Amino acid sequence: MHLSIKDNKQQLWYILLIVCFTFILLYVNFPSKALTNYIRVEAEKRFPAIDIGFDKIGLTLSPGIKIRGLKISLKEDPDNPVYVSKKSSVRVSIWSWLKGEPRYYFTSTVIGGKISGFFEEKDEVKKERIDAAIDIEGLTLDDRIFIHPIINGRLEGKLTGKITFMGNLSDPLKGNTEISLNLSDGKVKFKTPILNLDELEYKKINVSGVIDNRRLNIKDLNMTGGPVNCTATGTIQISNDFLNSRLNLKTEIEPLPSLYQEMPEAGNAINLMKNKIKDGKLLIDFQGTLNRVIPKFR
Repeated sequence: MHLSIKDNKQQLWYILLIVCFTFILLYVNFPSKALTNYIRVEAEKRFPAIDIGFDKIGLTLSPGIKIRGLKISLKEDPDNPVYVSKKSSVRVSIWSWLKGEPRYYFTSTVIGGKISGFFEEKDEVKKERIDAAIDIEGLTLDDRIFIHPIINGRLEGKLTGKITFMGNLSDPLKGNTEISLNLSDGKVKFKTPILNLDELEYKKINVSGVIDNRRLNIKDLNMTGGPVNCTATGTIQISNDFLNSRLNLKTEIEPLPSLYQEMPEAGNAINLMKNKIKDGKLLIDFQGTLNRVIPKFR
């Protein structure tokens, strides 16, 4: 009798093991089409201003989802993705979900680096208000597309930093976003030459600011390590058509000796403005729009 009970217990454990294993297989191999349709519907509800597309999607054991070929664009401009990733994953914190304020953790592999962070729903009923934080690690900025085409081809280097967001998903630009970014070892390419320069190399660019109600307040921007040092502060009023965003920037540009040696044409242009140089710096305000920048000397 004792052996019979022992055998029954072993059989029960085998059955439970098989059931669990079968459940895991069914979970991981959940029909891709059904999952894709579900994710699209949920994305539409939670991110109404954004189009989200992907090549392949599946479930993970965390629990969460894994995505290949992720593309994100604004609904008003769906043909120009603002973000492209080879491989991404999202997992939910079970404890936060049980509390009614789900927190989702994500990682995303892009060219040369990784983006990770979290977003947390603060209103589970409406699913509109979120808090989010994004950490950027070593992204390569170059001609290969992974961010908005306005930046592609105009800015090169390695990007790191952090972005935090609090706001309503129906209009993210009206929320509050804090930015702290660092770029290294790259160049800035100008749409139209500035001081006879088509591009400008740099060692470091540091920028910090806040986006509040569609206004980017640049607290501090510093560029060093190239033929010029540059600092800037001011605001950019962000428009739905990003290139029509209005500028109100104050800059100080300090030409260094290497500029005159390596870029004589730019040096000659600066020499023609000697009367505008104060304490070795050109003081220039940039107004107009991103598409039509109007420089004014102070």
